[in-house]
Amino acid sequence: MKGGIAMKKIALIKNISLPLILLGLVLIAIKCGMLSLSSLVGEGSESIHFNLITVNAVFAGFLFTSITFFIGVNNSKTVEILEQIDYMDKVYKNLNFGFIASLISIIFSLISIFILPAITASKNFLDSPIKVYILNTIMPAIVLVSMIYTIIKFLNALRHLQFIITSIRRKSKINAPSKERIEKTLQKIK
Repeated sequence: MKGGIAMKKIALIKNISLPLILLGLVLIAIKCGMLSLSSLVGEGSESIHFNLITVNAVFAGFLFTSITFFIGVNNSKTVEILEQIDYMDKVYKNLNFGFIASLISIIFSLISIFILPAITASKNFLDSPIKVYILNTIMPAIVLVSMIYTIIKFLNALRHLQFIITSIRRKSKINAPSKERIEKTLQKIK
């Protein structure tokens, strides 16, 4: 039992540390001039943020569709076995972290569109270099990293989905009647 709890803690740490590491790498790339997020800042960035919201919403929709698929096959013997070994727990956590990352990206994009213009209009705001750094670097980096993390979780969901479908199909093929028996039944129906 302790091994299972330790594995869950390790998975949680990985799920939390990966976006933080990505954020650190993005900030380093910005600082070194290897990456520019200027298109996500200032006038004219609204359309890009709306596009990012759309992309994130599509990925969130795919993640939600994956959950509905898993719920639909939940009665399968294969899925029951995967539940017993905590594989499905990993799948659901992966999907949930993808949703959260997508929502974070959407929320920060909405803030950039609707709230930041009013805040930056204040002359006091632009007097602080820390506030300008947060506005021009941290917030766009969070939008980008959250979207990248959503894509990573989406790809993981596809990998899990493929594994589960393959497992269910393999089990179905084993339990399926022979081709001759099916053809015999079809002949009777005709």
